[in-house]
Amino acid sequence: MKILYLSSATDTLGNHNHKFIKALVESGYDVHLVSYHPLPIAKNIQEIKGVKIYHYPPKLIKKPLYFNRIFHFRKIIKKIRPDIIHSGNLFNVSFLAALSGFHPLLVMPFGSDVLILPQKYRIIKLINKFVFSRADWVTCDAEFVKNHIINDYKFDSNKITVFPWGIELDLFHPKNIYHSIREKLKWENNIILIMNRHFESVYDHETLIKAFYISKDKNPKLRLLLVGDGALKEKTKNLILKYGLEKYVYMSGRVSREKMVELLNESDIYISTSISDGTSISLLEAMACNKPVIVSDIPCNREWIINNDNGFLANVGDERMFSDSIIRLSKDILLQKSMGEKNGRIALERADWKINFQKLQNIYNILAK
Repeated sequence: MKILYLSSATDTLGNHNHKFIKALVESGYDVHLVSYHPLPIAKNIQEIKGVKIYHYPPKLIKKPLYFNRIFHFRKIIKKIRPDIIHSGNLFNVSFLAALSGFHPLLVMPFGSDVLILPQKYRIIKLINKFVFSRADWVTCDAEFVKNHIINDYKFDSNKITVFPWGIELDLFHPKNIYHSIREKLKWENNIILIMNRHFESVYDHETLIKAFYISKDKNPKLRLLLVGDGALKEKTKNLILKYGLEKYVYMSGRVSREKMVELLNESDIYISTSISDGTSISLLEAMACNKPVIVSDIPCNREWIINNDNGFLANVGDERMFSDSIIRLSKDILLQKSMGEKNGRIALERADWKINFQKLQNIYNILAK
């Protein structure tokens, strides 16, 4: 079966796309990745043997307004002659796929394109409405996202499949890691919080820094590890300096997935202050490494975390509530262990990428009939 996979496939979403494309190639599909994004294709995707990559960065515009490439994209469709188009983000990538008129079309929202941006910009909601009117099937990673699509866009519930994108449990699991980061930072006897979300407004690093500032005075052993990159990285650095936390916070930058496993296993508590999320892959990876978690009390997180059972939920933007959870969990080693072990079991039962990927294959088989 020949799949035209339409996505930006840059480093920002490289890990998500890498997982899909790699699994498709290894399962015997003839995969053709098409991208019009101005940034380069993620290196880990370029290294996948067997995927055919068509990258056409725009020359005259800086922003990836993909829909203005419609005539070119139709030529690419004729050249590839796919059995299915599988497209990502709604208002630019999937909009281009919808404009092409090709069927069958599988649309895969990423989260904020359904949950946040349509509420801010009416034009995006109108674009999404058009995309869903042309889609033959939709897959999303959370029931909350599914309900939004049904309620806001009147999409047929029988043509939506929910499955968490899942994680590679053969990579993300508890490991006895040589404490390189602890030794490097002289944090051998500290309690390390880790957050590995990109430095973007939706992840609300400001609330995290404020919560950590409050918590540090009540538990001096606390340290914070920030992993990733993004537009607000410098702003976050300035906040760290403003609160005098430079000795207590370390920013590692972007790391490989193998290094991420090490950092998760070397840390004690996973934390995320996101304002909105679908099913967070970062959260699932931490759970698979037997980490207790403190996350925002938002609908998709509630599908995985029960407050005071396998983690703590804190109100969005409430640094005091996040701080209370940090202090309680950081001072209770037994609670950390019991919550972490529960999360490991949940990840094994519900977040196995190899099992969840079969749902995507089932969708392909339905569409290809």
